[in-house]
Amino acid sequence: MIEMETHSSASALYRIRVMIVARHNGVRQSLSFALATFDDLVLAGEAVDVETAIPVCVRTKPDVVLLDMMLEMNGIVALQTIRQVCPGSQIVALGVLGIFDEQSLLQEALQAGAASYLLKCTADIDQIATAIRAAHRISFDSMS
Repeated sequence: MIEMETHSSASALYRIRVMIVARHNGVRQSLSFALATFDDLVLAGEAVDVETAIPVCVRTKPDVVLLDMMLEMNGIVALQTIRQVCPGSQIVALGVLGIFDEQSLLQEALQAGAASYLLKCTADIDQIATAIRAAHRISFDSMS
């Protein structure tokens, strides 16, 4: 039997809707499973690439999109496409250390509209959840 630790939030009046876009099934499953342990986060949808992400994003209108920058297409183009199609969704970009010039990719992602950028190899689920909440606050604050 697998026991999941539940992360409870006293202020979970609103559940942040999260969409995961990642090429690898294991990444999507791990993130989905981990996010389910937080009572203020809910999975709105999943996609394997930008082409499948567009209709899911339009249909589900997630608050935050977790975007794996290592998609088959350029991660920056993917980020820009999702920002254009789902302007109400904030994006948390997930990258991999050492594959490319990470500093350059980080700067490009932030300039392209990512709310934050985390390294998959070093970010734990609590850091990812914190980045999701911070991205949601950016969206919420901009509506005020």
